[in-house]
Amino acid sequence: MTLEKLKTITLMILVLLSLVLTYFLWTYEPNYEPLHNLETVEKVTLAAERPLSEVIKPIQLFYHDDNTHWGTYNSQHLSPFYQLLLDATFVNFETHTLDSRLRQLVKEHRSIEFVYADGVSMNVFHQLLDFNQERPMLSDVERIVLFEKRNGNRIKMFAWFVSKSRNSYIEAEIKNQTFQAYEDVYERERQNFLAVKPLNIGSDRMPIYFPIKQLKLNRLQAYPVPIPELELTNALFSDPNLVRESYREADIRSYTDGNSELKLYLLENYLTYINPTRRGEQQTDDVEESPFLQVHRFINSHGGYTEPFTFMGIKRLPDNKTEVEFHLSFNGYPSFDARIAEMKVIWQEQEVFEYIRATETISDSVIYKEPDMETLLTAEELEYSLKQSLNVDMKQIDNLTLGYMVSTYDDYLVFTPNWYMYYRGTWEPILKESNG
Repeated sequence: MTLEKLKTITLMILVLLSLVLTYFLWTYEPNYEPLHNLETVEKVTLAAERPLSEVIKPIQLFYHDDNTHWGTYNSQHLSPFYQLLLDATFVNFETHTLDSRLRQLVKEHRSIEFVYADGVSMNVFHQLLDFNQERPMLSDVERIVLFEKRNGNRIKMFAWFVSKSRNSYIEAEIKNQTFQAYEDVYERERQNFLAVKPLNIGSDRMPIYFPIKQLKLNRLQAYPVPIPELELTNALFSDPNLVRESYREADIRSYTDGNSELKLYLLENYLTYINPTRRGEQQTDDVEESPFLQVHRFINSHGGYTEPFTFMGIKRLPDNKTEVEFHLSFNGYPSFDARIAEMKVIWQEQEVFEYIRATETISDSVIYKEPDMETLLTAEELEYSLKQSLNVDMKQIDNLTLGYMVSTYDDYLVFTPNWYMYYRGTWEPILKESNG
């Protein structure tokens, strides 16, 4: 074989090999495994998520029968009633003007009354309760009243969603329960209920109930533990790799990722998280989600419910801002007057504007009961005290509840039982100095 033939054969083999390799290159399909939920940074949270039903819940419950009234201010005692409410199915919604009908209702019917700390949008109840695909709308629902009434030859159970500020209520039929189920729970829990009476304060349309007899409760102690700085920064910033320390003093630390700022007040054991460069996206017309639901999602996103926090108030602020306030539920009662007892979120449009909370937790604290007991006001004493006060307009009081005043010492907290009034959008203590 000549050299020229050998070159020709070799060239043909190389061309064929090139064509084959080109074909396989064009038609090759790699068998890659899909990567699910790939994250470059492992998400850190401060605590487990809490369902909406643990955060938005009544702070009082009253049982009305033949113009006598019994009540509890403890969330642990009203919990079985609330669980029944969460299991109810509501149908046939109708909106009515309130007037004096609530007072008339509790006089004429046996009823159960759930009282919330402040007005709750029906948008929130759409997420909590079974409305059988209906979407009734009403802002600022402060109470839900359950009762039975005769409708023709049948006895049916109904609920009123009552809004004092809107002077309205929505009536709905409950189709899967009877009032007897709630009465059975009341019989089991009745030792935890106090005899109460309506006071001559607040709105004529929304009675405020208060214990008739003297009540005594122990003071309690708890021991807070600080949440580590690294946990706070990793939880609140979406990408901790971008976070840098921007400011330092003896008792203040500031961190930023270029968009948001976290400021830690080390001596006072609280933080502020602000988002000054938020995008300010507007809600689309077909999506009208309550700011509370967005706030709840934000807190859950970093495990912010480190304690059993309860919704205690909502305010509309200028510039399309909404402030939502939560309080620590301690021994079944809301707590006040200390950083660890309160958590606030200011929401603007679709993003957090400011977030204020404690940097301590008592979730694992041993609770110590002090031997000293506090004697609390009776209804008669309270009414006298408020009448003597020159600084309180009694018609502006929206609610009264039993809570704990939290005092801070070097390494522990003291929880002292006390009455609080929701006055002009703020929870204020009824101080002993004004008790007369």
